Amino acid sequence: MQNNFYETFTDYARLLSSFVKLNLEYNAMYLDSIKNTLEQNKESFDPKAFYELLANNLDNIFDKELRTKRFTSILSEYMNSLVDYRETQKRINIPVRYYDEALYQIKKYLFQLSSAMDLECSATATPSEVVFKKGKIELLHYITDKKNIIPLILVYAPINRFNLMDLKPNRSIVKNLISQGFDVYVIHWGYTGIQDDGLKLDDYENYLDEAVSAICQSHARQKIPIVGYCWGGLLSVVYSALYLEKVESLTLMATPIDFTQENSILSVWSKDLDMDKILDEFGHLDPLMLDTAFVMRNPFRNYEKYANLFNKIHDQKYLNDFVTLEKWLHNIPPIPGAFYRQIIDDCYKNNLLILKKMHVNGKLVNLEKIDFPVLTVYAEKDDLISPISSLAINEHISSKDKKTISIPSGHVGLIIGTSAHEKLWPDIGTWIKSKNIMAPKSDSKPTISTRKEEPVTA
Repeated sequence: MQNNFYETFTDYARLLSSFVKLNLEYNAMYLDSIKNTLEQNKESFDPKAFYELLANNLDNIFDKELRTKRFTSILSEYMNSLVDYRETQKRINIPVRYYDEALYQIKKYLFQLSSAMDLECSATATPSEVVFKKGKIELLHYITDKKNIIPLILVYAPINRFNLMDLKPNRSIVKNLISQGFDVYVIHWGYTGIQDDGLKLDDYENYLDEAVSAICQSHARQKIPIVGYCWGGLLSVVYSALYLEKVESLTLMATPIDFTQENSILSVWSKDLDMDKILDEFGHLDPLMLDTAFVMRNPFRNYEKYANLFNKIHDQKYLNDFVTLEKWLHNIPPIPGAFYRQIIDDCYKNNLLILKKMHVNGKLVNLEKIDFPVLTVYAEKDDLISPISSLAINEHISSKDKKTISIPSGHVGLIIGTSAHEKLWPDIGTWIKSKNIMAPKSDSKPTISTRKEEPVTA
């Protein structure tokens, strides 16, 4: 008993010490930025100019310092001490998983986060039906009275929620594509829990294949267009290399490809931290941990957006859009440990996709096999996925029909910003239609299968 108490106290002291050290690093960055800003404003003091300059200085120092080996070693020390402390707590029968769940429920309450069912049935959502289901994975088909003949599947990142594709009526990618004549499907990865920790990349690719096959069967087609966003794009490109015969065209949006070129802050941390130790302890990537990591990239800008909110508190449209987007940003599900580990090890740390050494379901993923039309879309101001990493796809596929589109926005604005809806999505739709060579096998109207299957063990 005495040894347990001593070990617990020692581990807690280490955790507290590493936490203080981490905070001191951030404090030093703030102080350096304030010092530099004051030196640049010696002659006159304009509060507005001072604030803008300070914000820019903080952007620069965070962008530089948070990537350094010095900072990542301090962050690693904190994460390792956190894991060690949790392990000690478990040895003395403290229910740490209960506390994890309690913290998550508090976050859900504070942000009024919706469940998957609430999101699908909300008054602002585009009407849809589940046409295929396996375990927690669902294929949503969006209902329209238009005679749309080109089926299309949107594949979003499993680390976020599917409703980004249909966020609000005036920000709905689904509605935009329907208006262009597409029959839109979205693969909904479900809301994973600790019981799904064993799900692998292999499982996600299998689910995607079954969803694509269901669409092809319903529309009497051999292949369909695929549009993938972020890690959803990564899943899509891996799928496309394995199932060439089912892909008519591939649109990749803000998708990481060459991970030696991937130098965003979160990418650097993913490469340098001992993710195996973290995942061994949690079994999954904890949503609160990922949420915190997003904030840590630039705490000042995160606080700033809430401060700016008060300046537009009487703008109802702005307020509604802000709240809707914030709910989506913070509604992060637990990420299955096996899946996350496979992406981090194979891609971020070892770049196996580019080296032609990545295997999924026992098959080699060879990008050179991709010979159909590929459209690469990237955001010039993306701070989560490096544009140069996305553009690398064009160097490793054999397709002669390759196109690139860039827009001056950030990672999320790329797909839901005003310019995205007014210009980008119409351009994407036009491009996909120009590659549509697959006529239905029969003249009969496509019928939607509602077959459902039982969950499978990962």
